[in-house]
Amino acid sequence: DVKPLVDEALETGTLQVNVTIRGDDGPMAVKLLSPSGDELDAWEGKSSDRYSKEVKGDDLRLWSAETPDLYTVLITFNNRTISQKAGFRRIEQSGSNFLVNGEAVTLYGVNRHEHHPLSGRTVPYDFMRKDLILMKQSNINAIRTSHYPPHPSFFDVADELGLVVSTRAGNDPRFR
Repeated sequence: DVKPLVDEALETGTLQVNVTIRGDDGPMAVKLLSPSGDELDAWEGKSSDRYSKEVKGDDLRLWSAETPDLYTVLITFNNRTISQKAGFRRIEQSGSNFLVNGEAVTLYGVNRHEHHPLSGRTVPYDFMRKDLILMKQSNINAIRTSHYPPHPSFFDVADELGLVVSTRAGNDPRFR
């Protein structure tokens, strides 16, 4: 679980990493890389430990639709490394306004159904990526997913391009 949190003043970001590995409490390492690839932190501990790092000043770059800055988190355990992208952003609702990093944003959204003209509900990565790029070029900044789960890389590409995603969880949409 990788959680990038931002304080109310938008001056300090906190990255929290919580890894659960069944049956093994061995050594684990976490590296945090800036959006430009510079190493901001390196940590070693046990897999049962929680990692937390504050990012502020010039190192803190907030994610938005215009500047979708993403940090890279490298988690290493048993000589295996997992890479996860994370963007520091504060998303909230104030009255009828949708705020990203304290700024009101007008959402220009679409419902997106995972579908390919030849393979149906099995959508290749390249097709999905081109679909999202076309949406971004058409000034769409928000996507509501359909009843079927999207491509496994869908949320990563949406984060990279600066698109807000709403998924349905009962009657309560979650914004990503």
